[in-house]
Amino acid sequence: MNVLHISDLEEILSNEFSSELEIAALRALDIAYRLTREHVRPPFLDDPEAKDLRGHYLRACVETYWKRFSAECQADRVESRLNRRRNYYHAWVESGRIHLTASAVADQTAKPRKADFRETYASDGQLSLFDGDQLESDDNGDSIYGVLLYGPSKSLFPKFIKIAFPDASRNRYIPIVDLLNKHPGVVDLGSPMEEEFQGEPMPDVIVTPDEEIQEPELPGLRPIPRRVGEEGS
Repeated sequence: MNVLHISDLEEILSNEFSSELEIAALRALDIAYRLTREHVRPPFLDDPEAKDLRGHYLRACVETYWKRFSAECQADRVESRLNRRRNYYHAWVESGRIHLTASAVADQTAKPRKADFRETYASDGQLSLFDGDQLESDDNGDSIYGVLLYGPSKSLFPKFIKIAFPDASRNRYIPIVDLLNKHPGVVDLGSPMEEEFQGEPMPDVIVTPDEEIQEPELPGLRPIPRRVGEEGS
């Protein structure tokens, strides 16, 4: 059994997954977020339907353009693969020993949602955590599975894009490369003034008590003055 330090994995990634492929991933995400901003919104869709569709549309754009740009950069293998149930596709990009899929997560500490294909890839010759800063590996030059993590999918602009590697138990994902820091300026990150698409909570509805309207007082009737010589009845 081999023991890999994280620095070893960084070196493997640097040698076998080129900067061109890293930039290809960034370009794909930049275009995907832009297309989603432009298309998944009124007047094309009403707000409720746009919010429902946004994550699916973004994912489809990310994986489409990631495959195209990676193929242009001469990745060893680029393809769409079906999951075990054969009802959902995912993009696969392979360069040397590095094999990647992509996944959107809510924040930088979140793990990708459970999926059978990730479970299979991560358990097949994958790395195990060892003493916190080392990785224990069963492979002897075979594949190393990682994930292109990005998100949040509800945001108008990406806040993080990283390549991370799960351990064999899939309990932790170890970020190895922060692509936004490594290649600044490739992705439009927006500005702090630009609001998130779906992040603002609905305002509380303040119910005021019913206004009590007083009934108007009716004016009193003045008695008709008597004429001279009239007697009271």
